[in-house]
Amino acid sequence: MLEFWSPRVDRSRKRRDIPGIVAALRSGGLRTRRAAANSLISVPDARATGALVEALNDHDVLVRTNAALALGELGGPQTAGELLKARGALIDALGDSEPRVRAMAASALGRSKSPEAVEALIGALEDEDPLVRRTATVVLEAYDDPRAAEALAR
Repeated sequence: MLEFWSPRVDRSRKRRDIPGIVAALRSGGLRTRRAAANSLISVPDARATGALVEALNDHDVLVRTNAALALGELGGPQTAGELLKARGALIDALGDSEPRVRAMAASALGRSKSPEAVEALIGALEDEDPLVRRTATVVLEAYDDPRAAEALAR
């Protein structure tokens, strides 16, 4: 899809140039920011954590949605502070105005299996949007946490 393609980002992605992708995410035009957030889903790297957290506040819903998904895909060596920052930003994104962003944030939190996210995910069970509620349900079903089990039983 052209809305997620940028020659600048494509070159950086092919070279696995994470600093280049991060720079595009932070300072590019709309299509470049979309492409950068999208590329970090398939080329996850902990060095992008800060930029992805910032992108959760982008004015464009597709940038925010892909940033949430990319945060869920992150692996590699992250500091405890980076992990907490990412989880906190994803928990905050559960309150985004767009249901797609809220659903991706719930999904990304599910990949982390973070106990800190359980209460926020339980809150998402009451979301006005059925996709968000369903995503939160599926995520909480995978948790081995009595709070999740109790909430799902209600």
